[in-house]
Amino acid sequence: MKKGKSIFLLCLIALLMVNILGACKAEKTPEQMLVGYWVEKYKAPSEGLKLDLQADGTGSAYGDGTYEGLTWRVDGNYLILHITGIDNEGYARLEIRKLTETELIIGRNNGEDWEYVLVRS
Repeated sequence: MKKGKSIFLLCLIALLMVNILGACKAEKTPEQMLVGYWVEKYKAPSEGLKLDLQADGTGSAYGDGTYEGLTWRVDGNYLILHITGIDNEGYARLEIRKLTETELIIGRNNGEDWEYVLVRS
């Protein structure tokens, strides 16, 4: 009977260790969560804003125009895009209002409050 209790206890300890290790997995940074292809949620796939953000900090934006060769980074709660040919010397500072694995809400409050709701494609 002692052998059965020892095996049960060993299995219980192993299960506990697996649960603890699973709970300790590292959370993704905002930069890691932003990497991917994002499309505007409430528009047809051929319309609306699309962002293609690469892990190396480069990417593309499609919408009213096509902006390839952009660079991006995260600064606190802001997504900073550097695109030649737009206002502010090519920089756009967009507030990250919500970021999950599947949804990104970015906006700007510069007199006119607007936001884009994007989903991972």
